[in-house]
Amino acid sequence: MRDIAIRVIIDLGVLTAIVAQQKHFIWKFVIVVCLTVFGIAGNVPAAGEAKGMPQKIQVTPGGALENYLDELRYFELQSEAAIVDMHLYLGWQPDNKKGIRKASKKAVADLNRLKEKMKKLAPPESCREVTSHSLDCTDFLINLYTGFDEKDKEHIAKLNRKWDKMCLAYLAKFRKFSRQQNNLDASEPEPEFLSDKDKKNYQQAAKFMEEKHYQRAMPLLESLREKYPGHPFVLLDLSDCLAKTGFGKAKKKSPEEESLKILDKIIFENRYSPVLAEAWLKWRTLSQSHLYGVSNYSEIPNREYNEKRFKLLRTIRAYINKHSNDQWARRQERTLLIIPNILRGGTMGNSNLTWWGILYGMDGFMGDKQ
Repeated sequence: MRDIAIRVIIDLGVLTAIVAQQKHFIWKFVIVVCLTVFGIAGNVPAAGEAKGMPQKIQVTPGGALENYLDELRYFELQSEAAIVDMHLYLGWQPDNKKGIRKASKKAVADLNRLKEKMKKLAPPESCREVTSHSLDCTDFLINLYTGFDEKDKEHIAKLNRKWDKMCLAYLAKFRKFSRQQNNLDASEPEPEFLSDKDKKNYQQAAKFMEEKHYQRAMPLLESLREKYPGHPFVLLDLSDCLAKTGFGKAKKKSPEEESLKILDKIIFENRYSPVLAEAWLKWRTLSQSHLYGVSNYSEIPNREYNEKRFKLLRTIRAYINKHSNDQWARRQERTLLIIPNILRGGTMGNSNLTWWGILYGMDGFMGDKQ
């Protein structure tokens, strides 16, 4: 019924290409983060790369090395969160010295806390160099944002050039890691029910949803929800129906708010389900849209979103430890890791608009098909 992981990866490629067009130095880090998530950087040959280079290090799925590289992903995302916060002022309010001063102090404090956490890591021998460079990048951002409101444009341009070189060096250090992606064709498990009647009702609801008759699907899903209060597939589909019903035709006052309440029941249960990755992404998308907004001026609490992301990752990994052959669980893990932060800089607003389009299309605006 869903195939979100592959769609997210494809759209991430498009998003990365869009970001690559940005000339401001802060986006260089975003590009590097996108490339390193799946070890993509390690699989892309450098221009003019000499033959006979040291043999690549194979990263075993689920092994200690992969887990450590994924920990670095957390620090990359949270560092990027500080960059996105600062971009509000650098991109749209460059003359707001008071705002820049306040934002830069917060960014420095957040990055210092992140640095202290990073210093407590115990990297494997093969990761010491990349960890050291990651710390250097964090130090660079701390020094960059300290007293940023007093730096002139020429000095910032000089830092821009230095940042370019640091990001390229960071990217190069990932070339030695080779990561296998052997779970991308894994299929989502079929939802289970206690009776054939319930299964048929669910299938009928799914058919209504495919035909965009969301209000016809909702009574069937509500009935199933009464019988299966915590069923993740039923809850996720019910949330989709509310979000896609359309603001002009919804019986609920705020379909986004109702949809979010349902998603909360999936991702705050602290237990594994086959829809955790999709539920988190939809929860983040609706939270940003409903609570903060989609303009380039909106607050974007990426740090909070990422804390929840990695809490769910720990839940998934605990499940994988007991079900090592479950490739769908592994795919969920990889999907959560590859999804980038919400970014600023779009023509119409922040990148949450892109995620809304990926997840809900125009249904959330157009509503039920008549």
